[in-house]
Amino acid sequence: MYACCCAAEGDEKEIQFSTSALKTAIVVPEVEPKAPEFGVFKVNVASYDFVSLGVTFDTFGPRVITAISDGALAKFNEQNPNLRIEVYDALVAIDDVEDAKGMDEKLKGKLPETLTLKLNRPRQVKVAFKKTGGLGVKLDWKNKSLGIVVNEMQESGHIADWNKEHPSDAVTVRDRFVELDGKRLLGAEMIDALKKEKGDNTITLILGKHGSTMVTAGDALGLSSDVLAHLAHELAFVPQLLSLLGAEGAQKGHLRASAIQALGGIGLAGGIETCSLISYCCTQDPEGSVREAACVALGLFAEAAARAEGADELLELARPALASALDDPEPFVREAAAAALHAAAEGAEKNIDF
Repeated sequence: MYACCCAAEGDEKEIQFSTSALKTAIVVPEVEPKAPEFGVFKVNVASYDFVSLGVTFDTFGPRVITAISDGALAKFNEQNPNLRIEVYDALVAIDDVEDAKGMDEKLKGKLPETLTLKLNRPRQVKVAFKKTGGLGVKLDWKNKSLGIVVNEMQESGHIADWNKEHPSDAVTVRDRFVELDGKRLLGAEMIDALKKEKGDNTITLILGKHGSTMVTAGDALGLSSDVLAHLAHELAFVPQLLSLLGAEGAQKGHLRASAIQALGGIGLAGGIETCSLISYCCTQDPEGSVREAACVALGLFAEAAARAEGADELLELARPALASALDDPEPFVREAAAAALHAAAEGAEKNIDF
């Protein structure tokens, strides 16, 4: 409330008014859901009229979609073009069931009325160079696998040179080459084609970056995902999760990473202490997988804080740590930090007052 005085015929009158009367209501239009350019997303697929999803998976590593035929997914794509499921998307979970055996059971027999699918869309990167020598990577594949998977990086070779020149699009372990010169090739086909390539011709590879696959906090702590979700939501399990951050040694890195992953899902409710500890892990933990998990979690914190009021202290903790992680020696950590900072910036843009 504000007060001011004015003179009217010699008498002072106090006029009070509320600033709320000066505010114009801003109508925010509804935005139609849209699948991300890359990253994890969920869709609800109506499946009661179908005998199958109508999808073919590559089971070499994550369950990556290689083809979509007649079935529930094709119908879903027809009805939901902005959420359409695409080739190269990896199936992460069905109705919150994440293990391969459990997902197979879900798809056996008669399908339910609706299936909730969690998918991971890879970020696609175009890698181009003249093959005058070795690639400098160890590759893993099967004859019929979708492309070839990077299994180990070496210090020299065409890929190492590419990474030095393109740090934001660096090739990392677990990435998958899926196309060569515009052609989608199976594992053995791509290996044969790469062996034949040499000389002055520039070759172009399309790389799919699904990101890392880390064990969940539920796995690490012996809890089912639904129990952990309930405990985390009630904030009853935060002390136990925080205690895992003190698990020492490389062999306990998965415990620290999974705990950070769960804490990131709690969001702003975790508070300053949680954000502070994750910020420390983001730059100081000796294991790259833990630093990567911390970057992802800090991105969630920063994005939520940018949209909230009175959360500046959380932003002041998260952003410097993420900025430091851009200089991490591991390319996949740098990539996670860049994505987190981008998400935080988007959150700030969506919170601008007009």
